[in-house]
Amino acid sequence: MKKKIFYAIFLGILSVQILSVLSVAFILDNLIKSQSFERLHYTLRHLNTDDIQEILSQRENILPAPYRITLISTQGQVLYDSKAQAESMDNHLWRQEVQDVLTQFANHANKPIFTQRESATLNEQTLYVATMMSVDSQNIIVRLSEQKKALSLVLFDFLPYLCVLLLFGLALSGILASILSKKIIKPIENINLSSPIQTNPYPELQIFMQRIAKQKKKIKKQLRIINARQHEIETIIQNMNEGFLLLDSELYIKSCNPIALEYLQIDSIDTLFESPHLATLQAELQNIMNKPQNNTEGSDCSFECEIKGRTLYVIALPVWVKTQLQAIAMVLIDKSSQKQAQDFRKEFSANVTHELKTPLAIILASSEMLKSGLVKKEDEAEFLTKIYTESNRLLTLIDKILRLSFFDENTIELEKSPLDLGEILKRVGKNLKSLADEKGIEIVISTNGRESKIWGISSLIEDMIYNLVENAIKYSNEKSQITLLLSQNAQGVSVCVKDSGIGIPLEEQERVFERFYCVDKSRSKKLGGSGLGLSIVKHIAKIHNAKIELKSQLGVGTSIRVEFPKTR
Repeated sequence: MKKKIFYAIFLGILSVQILSVLSVAFILDNLIKSQSFERLHYTLRHLNTDDIQEILSQRENILPAPYRITLISTQGQVLYDSKAQAESMDNHLWRQEVQDVLTQFANHANKPIFTQRESATLNEQTLYVATMMSVDSQNIIVRLSEQKKALSLVLFDFLPYLCVLLLFGLALSGILASILSKKIIKPIENINLSSPIQTNPYPELQIFMQRIAKQKKKIKKQLRIINARQHEIETIIQNMNEGFLLLDSELYIKSCNPIALEYLQIDSIDTLFESPHLATLQAELQNIMNKPQNNTEGSDCSFECEIKGRTLYVIALPVWVKTQLQAIAMVLIDKSSQKQAQDFRKEFSANVTHELKTPLAIILASSEMLKSGLVKKEDEAEFLTKIYTESNRLLTLIDKILRLSFFDENTIELEKSPLDLGEILKRVGKNLKSLADEKGIEIVISTNGRESKIWGISSLIEDMIYNLVENAIKYSNEKSQITLLLSQNAQGVSVCVKDSGIGIPLEEQERVFERFYCVDKSRSKKLGGSGLGLSIVKHIAKIHNAKIELKSQLGVGTSIRVEFPKTR
């Protein structure tokens, strides 16, 4: 706009200057012509009859150059011409100035006639002044003339000055145009678009400013709608249970939610190719990018990939514009829990089958030997004891499996009541005293002499502590000590079962609460362990909103602390 205004002003001023120069030239031309006519008229006025007679008699021009004098009869015959041979000249009767003089003379008037035309004799523009004079009783038309060429020469003398004036005007036009354009534009640049109508510097722009204000309101409204929709979409994305990613054509993350960052295990938005652990995902995305557009447009691609132990189901939707891939929208679904559950079910089924098969095989083998009479009379008691022991073990195992199934499937809230943990500890200690005495283990119960109440299910709590103490006895060294410590704090009541047994390796401690998991399987079998006790403890703790803390050192011992929340 500034350029347009500059050129408009510049060309306007320049045009005015050129017109001014041309006007000056025109006025000067007319002025010179007028002065020439005046000089011719003045000279003609001072010619008398004697001068005419002298010219006719001597055939000689008595006037100074550049004046030309021509004497013409009333019939148009040229009697004398100072610049041509009169005898060779055409009849001038029909020349304009001659006709005008004759017409005027016929009307009894004798004023000078002024004419400008091209001379038929000299073939040049010429100024003529003619009048009628009486010489020796004969009327003669006296015509004075001056060539227009002489006027052009006068104007030509002024040409250098006109050129200088024009160049000066050109420079001045540029300066003025620059100053004026800045002066015009500056108020427009200073218009406050927040209130264009109030800050409008020119009334001519009022309609335009009104349109701007109207459009501004419309844009604000549309922006509010867009921002609201964007906020809604962002809120939905950020609160999705699945991971969401939007990638550009170079696989840079343009948008994502925290779940996606957690699933991909990256700290910030960055190119995927800078994360080595995402190699599988990168390869799948490259396959999508390399596919022809007609195979991917409008259709999603899905695949599974493993990222640092997490199984992700990925749905990727490529976005094509014409033949160019613009973006890839991705949804990440964590399938780890499903896969773990599936793997767990497989492992659990295998473990149950194995654990049940072992005692059944022993019972069956012993029974067959007794039935076939292959056992000596004195060894029958031993075989019967083995059958009895394995049968008890089998019943215990089935009971524990049923308990775990009950915990897994039963969603009914069991009825709870106030319980005294101290009494339960004493009862469990009494029930397991005979088992402890077999190994010379002393069970020490410390309740600090205070009543410690919790809100729970008596049978389950007793079963939990029984399993903990039984495990401690099984895996403790002979003639050692097991401590049952009851304590109370602001958070609630806690029971700690501490032994000085074989301990649990650090890398195994996270898995001890899994079903059928045994640190030392051969020793567990020997001691009659099933690997289900601590798993039952974990489920009972969960039912009572209790926290379990395990501390163990290999060869030193293990302490398991269960903290129950305060009674309501």
